[in-house]
Amino acid sequence: MKTRRAFTLIELSISLVLVGLLSSVTMNLFRSWNAIYSSLTLQAQRKMDTRRAALRIFNSTRGGARILPDQRGLALADGGQLRWSEGKLLLRGQSLFHEPLLDFCIIRRDGILHVAFVVEGQVVYQGRKRALRYEYDQGFGQGNL
Repeated sequence: MKTRRAFTLIELSISLVLVGLLSSVTMNLFRSWNAIYSSLTLQAQRKMDTRRAALRIFNSTRGGARILPDQRGLALADGGQLRWSEGKLLLRGQSLFHEPLLDFCIIRRDGILHVAFVVEGQVVYQGRKRALRYEYDQGFGQGNL
């Protein structure tokens, strides 16, 4: 009886097909995990940017401020101005965001200043974009989130 010392061509081709299938599934999983990670990273960055902008706005209003009639800005007591126009939020002429801001609103409720930002959010795996809305009340930086 003759002993086999090698794989047949059919065995090799079946193993190559199986390796190819496993690698394609693995690559698809990697792509989706990468998209989710990128989306969560972008979302965290947007939240940090809006928190920083809200703190700068609230710190600028400590001396007093008047909400502009269109609720898209503030006239500060020191003569400066906070204004949202054409996707930019400017505080004393300097932009608070690197990326365009989709919407901004500022109101006063029960004597407390309230700001809302709408920024472009994460890119979902299939390419759809979603807007993210973040809202802050004056005093949130003092531990009463």
